[in-house]
Amino acid sequence: MRDIKWWDRSNRVIDPASDREIPEDPAAEVVRISEAIWTNKGIDRRELAEHALTLYFGNNRHSLSGYSSNFQVYVDSEPASYNVVQACTDTKTSHIVRNKVRPFFLTEAGDHELRQKAEGMQRCVEATFDEVGLYGEMGMAVCRDGNLFDGGAVKWSVDYANNRVWGDRIFVHDLLIPEREARFGKPRQMGHRMTVDRDVLLDFFKDDKEAQQAILEANPAQNDDNIDSDISDPGHATDQVRVYE
Repeated sequence: MRDIKWWDRSNRVIDPASDREIPEDPAAEVVRISEAIWTNKGIDRRELAEHALTLYFGNNRHSLSGYSSNFQVYVDSEPASYNVVQACTDTKTSHIVRNKVRPFFLTEAGDHELRQKAEGMQRCVEATFDEVGLYGEMGMAVCRDGNLFDGGAVKWSVDYANNRVWGDRIFVHDLLIPEREARFGKPRQMGHRMTVDRDVLLDFFKDDKEAQQAILEANPAQNDDNIDSDISDPGHATDQVRVYE
């Protein structure tokens, strides 16, 4: 018997061979799949990214979670006077971001009205890129991520409240894509593991009482996420919860 997809709320099918039932709440299956991918691959990718960051700074004072007060300089006697890794990374980043990367809208045998529309789309995209900082500091940071880690990424979303498109810098090791499904470069599904401030989530789901209750009962994010590493009690200084999308 062929199981239905986990995102289909309308039906529930039990496979006699595996005695597996599609969860009543698809959100629970999102978390289950995401955590499985994170455990199998995400943790190792994060560890490699931490090592790359250590090589870039020459010490582990800066980590993916932020500043760390417990650090060690990785030299035998004297600090290195020239960091080759940092110099190469910064030079390559500067060369890449020298020119503005942009999509180009080109018409084919279009009339005046169509060419005007393409020009307006061009200006709209460039203005959005400039607004979110893709031509500024965020673009530099994303490009540097691509040179340091296994990729750099911007997550685009719709800000309905302010009637705009917005982009945020994210770490690629937090993107959860099944390797088997992505082996030809066209995966059909992707997850994102992130930490979000609890009050922000409560405001986002202000019209969903059930979701608000789940947010209030959720455990705070652990120390391996975006929280101060010197705080032993998660949720004391920054109250963030882990979210899967």
